[in-house]
Order: sequence, then C-alpha cells, then structure tokens
Amino acid sequence: IGWHDPNMYNAALRYEWVHNLEHLTFFVASMVFWWYATGAGPYIHEQKSLLGRIAFLIGAVPPNMVVGVVLAFLPEVAYTYYLSVPRLWGIDALTDQRIGGIIMWIPGSMMFLIAALVLIARMLGGESKKPRLSEKDNWGNEKIVAAPGIKRPS
Repeated sequence: IGWHDPNMYNAALRYEWVHNLEHLTFFVASMVFWWYATGAGPYIHEQKSLLGRIAFLIGAVPPNMVVGVVLAFLPEVAYTYYLSVPRLWGIDALTDQRIGGIIMWIPGSMMFLIAALVLIARMLGGESKKPRLSEKDNWGNEKIVAAPGIKRPS
C-alpha cells in the first residue's frame, strides 16, 4: 500500500534506485503472498490449513479495495506526474486515475476472492482429507522439495 502514496510514487519516478526497489518489493511481496495463499511455495514451515489460507485471502481484499476506492473517487489527480505526460485516447489524467482505481478495486479484489473460492471448493470437496504422498515419493518428501540451501530441522 505504501507505494500508492503520492510521495513514494513520485520518488520512484525521480530516482531510478527507488523505482527498482519499488518493483523488487512488488515482486517479493507478491511471491511470498501467493506462495502462502496457494501452498505452492517452498516448504520452509508447516503448510497452513485451507481455512487459514481462505481467511488470509479474504483479509487481503479490504486494503486492496480501500486504495482502489480512494483512487476512483478522489476529486483531484493523486499523482501529479501524470498531468504532464501525453494522454492516450484523449482520456484526461483524472479519468485515467478513476479507471485505474476501479480496476484495482473490482477485478483486483476479485482475484483474491476467486482464489478463496477455489480453496473453499477444495475444502468442501474433501481435498484436505486426502492422504499426503508417501515419504519415498520425492513430492511427498518436504526435505527434497524445500528451497535450495534452506536447512530444515530434523
């Protein structure tokens, strides 16, 4: 959420290293978030229950909605940089910001809810009750699947 602050955003436009840091934090935060939410990441710790992961996904909706709604309904342009750049398709900066806010708010929030619905379907379908793969199978052995270089407690 911090990168949506106009001061942080303008700093990212002004300084290349801040811009690179912004993109790095987007990438790392999203990888960690979706690894945890889907259970697809490296086995560094015990995987959370489906119910816990569903709550995690639903809990991500309000912050996303707040930023999207604020951007969609602000009476002025939040990011002044966009007042000075060429406009595509004749859309003014405020309309562009409002469209961006709506996209962040509705389709952006839907992604979290769709993922939560997939986990709910998995939970109701008995997916969580299926036995784990045997230890002799590589995919059932957390020590083999763990991220390279991570020391797992025995």
